Amino acid sequence: NDSTAVDRNSRIGFKGSEDLGNGMKAVWHIETDVSDAAWGDRPVFVGLTGDFGTFAMGRQYAPYKVSTGKLDMFADTIGDYNAVIGAQSGAGGANFETYASAVAYVTPTVNGFHAAIARGSIAGATDSDAWSMAAVYSNGPLYAALGYETQDSLLAVDQDAWKAGIGYSFGNSKVGFVYENIDNDNANSDTDNFILNFGHKFGANTFKIQYGDSDVDNGADADYWAVGLDHAFSKRTKVYAIYADAEAGLSLNNGRWGNGNNTAYNNDA
Repeated sequence: NDSTAVDRNSRIGFKGSEDLGNGMKAVWHIETDVSDAAWGDRPVFVGLTGDFGTFAMGRQYAPYKVSTGKLDMFADTIGDYNAVIGAQSGAGGANFETYASAVAYVTPTVNGFHAAIARGSIAGATDSDAWSMAAVYSNGPLYAALGYETQDSLLAVDQDAWKAGIGYSFGNSKVGFVYENIDNDNANSDTDNFILNFGHKFGANTFKIQYGDSDVDNGADADYWAVGLDHAFSKRTKVYAIYADAEAGLSLNNGRWGNGNNTAYNNDA
Protein backbone atom coordinates (compact mmCIF):
# COMPACT_ATOMS: atom_id res chain seq x y z
CA ASN A 1 0.00 0.00 0.00
CA ASP A 2 3.03 2.28 -0.29
CA SER A 3 2.73 4.12 -3.59
CA THR A 4 4.79 7.17 -2.56
CA ALA A 5 8.38 7.50 -3.71
CA VAL A 6 10.59 7.56 -0.62
CA ASP A 7 14.34 8.12 -0.40
CA ARG A 8 15.19 6.11 2.70
CA ASN A 9 18.93 6.01 3.02
CA SER A 10 20.71 8.38 0.63
CA ARG A 11 22.86 10.03 3.26
CA ILE A 12 26.18 11.67 3.72
CA GLY A 13 27.95 12.19 7.03
CA PHE A 14 31.24 12.79 8.77
CA LYS A 15 32.55 11.65 12.11
CA GLY A 16 35.83 11.81 13.92
CA SER A 17 37.67 11.65 17.22
CA GLU A 18 40.43 13.45 19.08
CA ASP A 19 42.74 11.65 21.50
CA LEU A 20 42.68 13.52 24.82
CA GLY A 21 45.08 11.19 26.64
CA ASN A 22 44.56 8.73 29.51
CA GLY A 23 42.39 6.58 27.27
CA MET A 24 39.83 9.33 26.68
CA LYS A 25 38.64 10.63 23.30
CA ALA A 26 36.38 13.42 22.11
CA VAL A 27 34.01 12.22 19.38
CA TRP A 28 31.73 14.04 16.94
CA HIS A 29 29.23 13.15 14.25
CA ILE A 30 27.22 15.12 11.66
CA GLU A 31 24.89 13.59 9.08
CA THR A 32 22.28 14.68 6.55
CA ASP A 33 19.85 13.29 3.99
CA VAL A 34 21.25 13.88 0.50
CA SER A 35 17.76 14.66 -0.81
CA ASP A 36 17.11 17.39 1.81
CA ALA A 37 18.17 21.01 1.55
CA ALA A 38 18.95 21.41 5.27
CA TRP A 39 22.47 20.33 6.26
CA GLY A 40 22.73 18.30 9.44
CA ASP A 41 19.05 17.35 9.59
CA ARG A 42 19.90 13.86 10.90
CA PRO A 43 21.94 12.90 14.02
CA VAL A 44 24.43 15.60 15.03
CA PHE A 45 26.26 15.24 18.34
CA VAL A 46 29.51 15.54 20.29
CA GLY A 47 30.73 13.40 23.16
CA LEU A 48 33.45 11.93 25.33
CA THR A 49 34.37 8.26 25.42
CA GLY A 50 36.80 6.22 27.51
CA ASP A 51 37.04 3.43 30.08
CA PHE A 52 34.07 5.03 31.86
CA GLY A 53 31.82 4.56 28.84
CA THR A 54 30.44 7.27 26.52
CA PHE A 55 28.68 10.57 27.20
CA ALA A 56 27.09 12.37 24.23
CA MET A 57 24.84 15.35 23.68
CA GLY A 58 22.98 16.53 20.60
CA ARG A 59 20.42 15.06 18.19
CA GLN A 60 20.71 11.28 18.31
CA TYR A 61 18.72 8.07 18.42
CA ALA A 62 17.46 7.12 21.88
CA PRO A 63 18.63 3.91 23.61
CA TYR A 64 15.08 2.55 23.36
CA LYS A 65 15.16 2.70 19.57
CA VAL A 66 18.69 1.40 19.15
CA SER A 67 18.24 -1.53 21.55
CA THR A 68 16.54 -3.80 18.97
CA GLY A 69 17.75 -2.14 15.75
CA LYS A 70 20.07 -5.06 14.98
CA LEU A 71 17.09 -7.41 14.95
CA ASP A 72 15.50 -5.69 11.94
CA MET A 73 16.48 -7.66 8.83
CA PHE A 74 14.97 -4.99 6.55
CA ALA A 75 16.36 -1.86 8.22
CA ASP A 76 16.31 1.33 6.12
CA THR A 77 14.21 -0.25 3.33
CA ILE A 78 10.55 -0.46 2.36
CA GLY A 79 10.32 -3.51 4.66
CA ASP A 80 11.71 -1.76 7.76
CA TYR A 81 10.15 -3.15 10.95
CA ASN A 82 9.16 0.40 11.95
CA ALA A 83 5.95 -0.29 10.06
CA VAL A 84 5.02 -2.04 13.33
CA ILE A 85 7.67 -1.46 16.01
CA GLY A 86 7.24 1.99 17.55
CA ALA A 87 3.90 2.44 15.77
CA GLN A 88 0.38 2.67 17.18
CA SER A 89 -2.12 1.52 14.58
CA GLY A 90 -5.05 3.94 14.62
CA ALA A 91 -4.12 5.28 18.08
CA GLY A 92 -2.73 8.68 17.03
CA GLY A 93 0.29 8.63 19.35
CA ALA A 94 3.81 9.85 18.72
CA ASN A 95 6.28 7.45 17.14
CA PHE A 96 8.95 5.92 19.40
CA GLU A 97 11.39 5.28 16.56
CA THR A 98 12.66 8.78 15.73
CA TYR A 99 15.70 10.74 16.88
CA ALA A 100 15.63 13.57 19.42
CA SER A 101 17.84 16.10 21.16
CA ALA A 102 19.24 14.36 24.22
CA VAL A 103 22.05 13.82 26.68
CA ALA A 104 22.99 10.15 26.73
CA TYR A 105 25.29 7.82 28.64
CA VAL A 106 26.38 4.33 27.57
CA THR A 107 28.22 2.02 29.94
CA PRO A 108 31.34 0.09 28.92
CA THR A 109 30.68 -3.41 27.56
CA VAL A 110 31.47 -6.11 30.11
CA ASN A 111 31.18 -9.79 29.14
CA GLY A 112 28.87 -8.83 26.27
CA PHE A 113 26.59 -6.63 28.39
CA HIS A 114 26.06 -2.87 28.30
CA ALA A 115 23.33 -0.42 29.28
CA ALA A 116 22.34 3.09 28.18
CA ILE A 117 20.19 5.95 29.43
CA ALA A 118 19.20 9.26 27.84
CA ARG A 119 17.12 12.30 28.73
CA GLY A 120 15.89 14.59 26.00
CA SER A 121 13.04 16.11 24.05
CA ILE A 122 10.56 14.48 21.67
CA ALA A 123 11.14 15.19 17.99
CA GLY A 124 8.60 17.76 16.78
CA ALA A 125 7.00 18.30 20.21
CA THR A 126 6.98 21.57 22.19
CA ASP A 127 8.11 21.66 25.85
CA SER A 128 8.58 17.91 25.79
CA ASP A 129 10.48 15.56 28.05
CA ALA A 130 11.52 11.94 27.53
CA TRP A 131 13.56 9.33 29.37
CA SER A 132 14.91 6.39 27.41
CA MET A 133 16.75 3.31 28.71
CA ALA A 134 18.14 0.05 27.33
CA ALA A 135 20.03 -3.06 28.43
CA VAL A 136 21.75 -5.18 25.77
CA TYR A 137 23.55 -8.51 25.80
CA SER A 138 25.51 -9.49 22.69
CA ASN A 139 27.83 -12.47 22.86
CA GLY A 140 28.51 -15.02 20.13
CA PRO A 141 25.32 -16.20 18.41
CA LEU A 142 23.00 -14.64 21.01
CA TYR A 143 21.65 -11.08 21.04
CA ALA A 144 19.09 -9.96 23.63
CA ALA A 145 17.79 -6.50 24.53
CA LEU A 146 15.32 -4.68 26.77
CA GLY A 147 14.16 -1.10 26.25
CA TYR A 148 11.92 1.39 28.07
CA GLU A 149 10.91 4.95 27.21
CA THR A 150 8.48 7.49 28.64
CA GLN A 151 7.36 10.65 26.81
CA ASP A 152 5.50 13.72 28.06
CA SER A 153 4.81 17.21 26.65
CA LEU A 154 2.45 20.18 26.81
CA LEU A 155 0.97 18.99 23.51
CA ALA A 156 -0.83 16.19 25.35
CA VAL A 157 1.87 13.58 24.70
CA ASP A 158 1.68 11.22 27.66
CA GLN A 159 2.79 7.72 26.85
CA ASP A 160 5.38 5.07 27.62
CA ALA A 161 6.63 1.92 25.96
CA TRP A 162 8.75 -1.12 26.68
CA LYS A 163 10.08 -3.83 24.40
CA ALA A 164 12.13 -7.01 24.48
CA GLY A 165 14.04 -8.59 21.63
CA ILE A 166 16.08 -11.70 21.04
CA GLY A 167 18.10 -12.94 18.08
CA TYR A 168 20.05 -16.14 17.51
CA SER A 169 22.41 -17.24 14.73
CA PHE A 170 23.02 -20.89 13.82
CA GLY A 171 25.08 -22.00 10.86
CA ASN A 172 24.17 -19.76 7.91
CA SER A 173 20.77 -18.88 9.38
CA LYS A 174 19.43 -16.48 11.98
CA VAL A 175 16.10 -15.73 13.62
CA GLY A 176 14.83 -12.69 15.50
CA PHE A 177 11.84 -11.69 17.60
CA VAL A 178 10.77 -8.36 19.11
CA TYR A 179 7.74 -7.74 21.35
CA GLU A 180 6.62 -4.21 22.28
CA ASN A 181 3.90 -2.65 24.42
CA ILE A 182 2.91 1.03 24.07
CA ASP A 183 0.62 2.64 26.66
CA ASN A 184 -0.91 5.84 25.21
CA ASP A 185 -2.79 7.78 27.90
CA ASN A 186 -3.83 10.47 25.38
CA ALA A 187 -5.92 8.06 23.35
CA ASN A 188 -6.64 5.78 26.31
CA SER A 189 -5.22 2.89 24.32
CA ASP A 190 -2.78 0.07 24.80
CA THR A 191 -0.86 -1.35 21.82
CA ASP A 192 0.87 -4.71 21.49
CA ASN A 193 3.37 -5.02 18.62
CA PHE A 194 5.63 -7.86 17.56
CA ILE A 195 7.85 -8.91 14.66
CA LEU A 196 9.32 -12.29 13.81
CA ASN A 197 11.94 -12.89 11.13
CA PHE A 198 14.21 -15.47 9.53
CA GLY A 199 17.26 -15.13 7.30
CA HIS A 200 19.47 -17.64 5.52
CA LYS A 201 22.73 -17.02 3.66
CA PHE A 202 23.78 -19.18 0.71
CA GLY A 203 26.89 -18.15 -1.17
CA ALA A 204 26.77 -14.41 -1.84
CA ASN A 205 22.98 -14.36 -1.39
CA THR A 206 20.76 -13.90 1.65
CA PHE A 207 17.07 -14.76 1.73
CA LYS A 208 15.02 -13.09 4.46
CA ILE A 209 11.41 -12.87 5.54
CA GLN A 210 9.76 -10.80 8.28
CA TYR A 211 6.24 -10.64 9.71
CA GLY A 212 4.76 -8.17 12.18
CA ASP A 213 1.47 -7.41 13.90
CA SER A 214 0.10 -4.35 15.72
CA ASP A 215 -2.93 -4.84 17.96
CA VAL A 216 -4.58 -1.85 19.69
CA ASP A 217 -7.07 -2.63 22.43
CA ASN A 218 -9.64 -0.17 21.01
CA GLY A 219 -10.20 -2.61 18.15
CA ALA A 220 -7.64 -1.58 15.54
CA ASP A 221 -5.50 -4.52 14.40
CA ALA A 222 -3.12 -4.62 11.43
CA ASP A 223 -0.22 -6.70 10.23
CA TYR A 224 2.64 -6.41 7.77
CA TRP A 225 5.14 -8.69 6.10
CA ALA A 226 8.22 -8.40 3.92
CA VAL A 227 10.28 -10.84 1.87
CA GLY A 228 13.59 -10.10 0.19
CA LEU A 229 16.79 -11.34 -1.40
CA ASP A 230 20.21 -9.69 -1.07
CA HIS A 231 23.19 -10.30 -3.35
CA ALA A 232 26.56 -9.13 -2.03
CA PHE A 233 29.31 -8.07 -4.45
CA SER A 234 31.61 -7.27 -1.52
CA LYS A 235 31.38 -6.45 2.19
CA ARG A 236 30.28 -2.91 1.32
CA THR A 237 28.31 -3.33 -1.91
CA LYS A 238 25.10 -5.25 -2.54
CA VAL A 239 21.89 -5.21 -4.53
CA TYR A 240 18.56 -6.36 -3.18
CA ALA A 241 14.92 -6.95 -4.09
CA ILE A 242 12.13 -6.59 -1.52
CA TYR A 243 8.36 -6.92 -1.52
CA ALA A 244 6.45 -5.59 1.50
CA ASP A 245 2.80 -5.21 2.39
CA ALA A 246 1.05 -3.44 5.30
CA GLU A 247 -2.63 -3.29 6.19
CA ALA A 248 -4.53 -0.05 6.76
CA GLY A 249 -3.44 1.69 9.96
CA LEU A 250 0.26 0.97 9.37
CA SER A 251 2.68 2.77 7.08
CA LEU A 252 5.65 1.28 5.27
CA ASN A 253 7.06 4.83 5.19
CA ASN A 254 7.86 4.62 8.92
CA GLY A 255 11.14 2.98 7.92
CA ARG A 256 12.57 6.34 6.82
CA TRP A 257 13.88 6.92 10.35
CA GLY A 258 16.53 4.23 9.97
CA ASN A 259 17.69 1.60 12.44
CA GLY A 260 19.84 3.84 14.62
CA ASN A 261 23.35 2.62 13.83
CA ASN A 262 24.79 6.10 13.27
CA THR A 263 24.63 7.36 16.85
CA ALA A 264 26.87 7.88 19.84
CA TYR A 265 25.17 4.82 21.30
CA ASN A 266 26.70 2.71 18.53
CA ASN A 267 29.52 5.07 17.59
CA ASP A 268 32.90 3.62 16.56
CA ALA A 269 34.63 6.90 15.72
